[in-house]
Amino acid sequence: MSGPALYDGLWHRLIHQGALEEARMVVGVAADLQIAQDTAPLQALAEMALEHWKGRTLVHAASEEEDLYPALAEAVGQNAVAALREEHAQLRRLVEQLEQSLVAGRYGEISQCLTALLGATEEHNAHEEAVLQQMPPQWPALLQARAAATNDASGACVEGEGASPLIQVRRPDPGQDG
Repeated sequence: MSGPALYDGLWHRLIHQGALEEARMVVGVAADLQIAQDTAPLQALAEMALEHWKGRTLVHAASEEEDLYPALAEAVGQNAVAALREEHAQLRRLVEQLEQSLVAGRYGEISQCLTALLGATEEHNAHEEAVLQQMPPQWPALLQARAAATNDASGACVEGEGASPLIQVRRPDPGQDG
């Protein structure tokens, strides 16, 4: 979940909405299973939830921290971005709590962990989207131009799998030392 969509407020919001809808469904089913005290499906659902938050939400957060937040800090200041980073850290702690509850077989905590995780994710997304709404509409194009200007004259930049085309990695020319 990296690339140009990270920089565009509308597309970024759509990324968030898709992940949140999936998370809301998981949390709702977990609450029902916890009420029914049906631990086998609750365990399976908690494993799915971990996969969701680790494989989608936290991967997306890492992309934001690597690609989006440095540019965002230049535009809105370090304090705003520091708060967003702390919210990511909170999400990581909540995912860890969920995982610990699952591993320890504390099924009574799973629904509570998921509810807390969903709430923290919703709050973070709203905060982040509000910050992105402050950016002018031409911001994604400005970032792309800035990234292009930092490439060397030979155009030797590489986009790895999942790498943002806006933030490109310069690789040294094979003929150069160092």
